[in-house]
Amino acid sequence: MQVTNELVSDSFQYMTRDKDITERMEEVILLDQILSFCQKIGEKVLYDDTFMEIEVSEGVCIRELLEYSSPELFSGEHRDEYSFLVEMIHKKCMLKAEDGDNRIFCSCGEHSGAASTLREYVHFRQTFLEKIKKHDEFNSFMRTCFPNTTFSNECENELGYIKKFASHAKEITRMLAVLDENAIEVYERCMPDSRKALAEIQALAKRECSNDPDHKDTMNFEFECDDKSVKSVECQPHLKLIRKDSDLRIYFYWKDANIGSGERVLIGRIGRHTW
Repeated sequence: MQVTNELVSDSFQYMTRDKDITERMEEVILLDQILSFCQKIGEKVLYDDTFMEIEVSEGVCIRELLEYSSPELFSGEHRDEYSFLVEMIHKKCMLKAEDGDNRIFCSCGEHSGAASTLREYVHFRQTFLEKIKKHDEFNSFMRTCFPNTTFSNECENELGYIKKFASHAKEITRMLAVLDENAIEVYERCMPDSRKALAEIQALAKRECSNDPDHKDTMNFEFECDDKSVKSVECQPHLKLIRKDSDLRIYFYWKDANIGSGERVLIGRIGRHTW
């Protein structure tokens, strides 16, 4: 699946917001987090011709900044703010050639129907993910929808064993979102009390979440480390998908210092029992 990311030009407009862009840097930084994520997954965020003429400050338009036609702006009191904005646009955005499919709009500050934070942005991606019917396409796009998650090397293969995959894509997406958004925070707040941590994930997911110590030897999965080596990690905690007696589950581990800089939840398997 291909997604088209597009800036909402009006969200930068000084007249619309009645506020200078130099006074909105918190919003700009939140947007930059979206753009950085898109850059990391190999995607650009596009803008149309109207964007260049948008006034971000009184009498100052985007074109003027990008073309450096008013050097005094970069030597005045707001030089850092203007420089940050220009670098962000130059490095992470580009003029669109044509309209694309599956568009996600990205805005500077809140805007109806658009993402102004990374969390909002990935939620938009997840709405596309949950509609994918083929497991291989799901696997490929899945890896661009969860910024706080690392998937094991065998996840793609296991997704292929799920019968009637299309009917479970929405459930899988939503449970992965729970882990992506909450697992690290829950772990850091609750551990070493693993029972409390599992109970909190269970409450958030509204699905049974537990360990399975009797079969832990079957729950080792290989992950790529930050240094490109491969490490086997025991992913004993698991969420049971759909219902309590389901054979489908998500095996995970909270985090590992050598994987994703120790800041990502690890997904070992999505699908069958390991035993």
